[in-house]
Amino acid sequence: MNQVIDRLVSEAVSEDVSVFHLGEPISKQSLLLANRIEQQLIADWPEWLIDFRIGFGQLLIQYQIDLIDHHQLADVVQTLVVEKAEEHSYSSRSVIQIPTCYDPRVAPDLLNLSEQLGLSRSEIVSLHQSETYKVITTGFAPGFAYLAETPSQLHVPRKKIPLIRIPPGSVAIAENQTAIYPKETPGGWHLIGRTQLQLASVNNQTISTVLNLGQTVRFVEISYDQFMSEEE
Repeated sequence: MNQVIDRLVSEAVSEDVSVFHLGEPISKQSLLLANRIEQQLIADWPEWLIDFRIGFGQLLIQYQIDLIDHHQLADVVQTLVVEKAEEHSYSSRSVIQIPTCYDPRVAPDLLNLSEQLGLSRSEIVSLHQSETYKVITTGFAPGFAYLAETPSQLHVPRKKIPLIRIPPGSVAIAENQTAIYPKETPGGWHLIGRTQLQLASVNNQTISTVLNLGQTVRFVEISYDQFMSEEE
């Protein structure tokens, strides 16, 4: 039996752009809806569609106003979010494993977080690895993916004073999310580990990224010696 999703809240933000609210920014339901819409729009690519973007529980669509208006578009999008019994599932996608070193030598904020959260280093590491994360959106820098949701025990505000330089591959947490810095950039997240995995590459002026919307990610602990050997 089909399960009908409540009518989506939408708004026309300009003459040819509408935004649809898929649900909570970080929830399995909104991620499933985003994945279903993305797959169907790419597969069909209607004549009226110019472009679309999905992230943080919202869908932005740019369309040709001579072919469709906002109200007609709302009806089309609503049909895309009706869950079928054979709904698409993220579980069918392969899990991307991130080999991560949580040694304080490459995790400069781990010990301070231990005091701040009242957790041991091993408890923080165990909690961080215990979740299977989803890429809820990308941005900030090529290859940077926002992963949700971290266990509630690890929810911590961003730093009051961001760092000017964060080493590439740094694994970090802030609020209810975790992320990996793909290159050296400023940042205000708490650094709890590091990986040697290259998250973005440029080939013939095309940027390829490892982590994209809807993918599934798990962190797997490696030793400091393993981390250093991968650097060679």
